[in-house]
Amino acid sequence: MTALEMPAPPVVAALSGAGGSLAEAAEAALWSVGDRELAELVVAAGRVVAQAQGVLLRLVGEADARTALTAGGAASTAAFLRHRLRLSPAEASACAKTARATRTAAVATGAACAAGRITAGQATAITRAVAELPTAVRADAERTLLDQAAIHDPVVLGRLGRRIAAHVD
Repeated sequence: MTALEMPAPPVVAALSGAGGSLAEAAEAALWSVGDRELAELVVAAGRVVAQAQGVLLRLVGEADARTALTAGGAASTAAFLRHRLRLSPAEASACAKTARATRTAAVATGAACAAGRITAGQATAITRAVAELPTAVRADAERTLLDQAAIHDPVVLGRLGRRIAAHVD
């Protein structure tokens, strides 16, 4: 490396390593795994997926803030995601909106997703619900919904968010 070359940011190595580890796991023989351990592995894989979704949201949020995804000609962040990640229009829009929200207004939700404690779907439900609330109660509502995310899916979280909004009005 010359004096002018910069080392790659740590996130590049981390994503590369994660991809290699996942490829290894995808090819691992499962015949020797017991039923109980297999069930635990399904849950562990779900946490890894949630973490990956959290990393994606974080990257999309940063790229969106810098307009890095539209600099190459994409009409919007959602359009970039739809084209490059082959997401449906609804998925791309939800990802872009959730990424923006977890970068600015619902940072705790983004951190929970990146840690694998909640899924991207749960993060979307929480950020949508919190965005509808008066600013003064958003942080408390976000904490409440994050607590509830440990036991509820995105649909129920959306309902809980609407109930919170009804009580705030």
